[in-house]
Amino acid sequence: KAIEYIQTLNLEKLTNTHKYVDVQNDVVNAILNSKFSKCHDSDIDISILLCNLLDNSIEACLKCTLSPKIFMEIYEEKGYLHIMVKNTVDKSILKSNPYLRTTKNNNEYHGFGILSIKDIVQKYDGLMDFYEKGLLFICHILLKIRT
Repeated sequence: KAIEYIQTLNLEKLTNTHKYVDVQNDVVNAILNSKFSKCHDSDIDISILLCNLLDNSIEACLKCTLSPKIFMEIYEEKGYLHIMVKNTVDKSILKSNPYLRTTKNNNEYHGFGILSIKDIVQKYDGLMDFYEKGLLFICHILLKIRT
């Protein structure tokens, strides 16, 4: 059914988008990047937020030797937009890196993703929590919906 759905999509339109993520699957890349482009066009803050969250999750999964998985939930409830991103990890990240500082060698040019996320959460009078449940690293964000 997924293949039938993908065949109904206008893939030319999907491929003419900015490349935000690369999960080494052309179809998934086209769909995700199309949605991120649409999000970017309508709300740059949400786009930045989602891109940074997914970039971090993808990077963590690339280091995961177990079954790497990413889960994302986005929903509205009681005046807040809930964004929850979970990814598998081999071991606790928060024990070894509680402040989630970049682990990349050239940290002069890296480590801005979490800061961008925090800035956007603050801008929307939101809340953010990083926690772990078993071998899942979880980021849960609440953004106040402006009316």
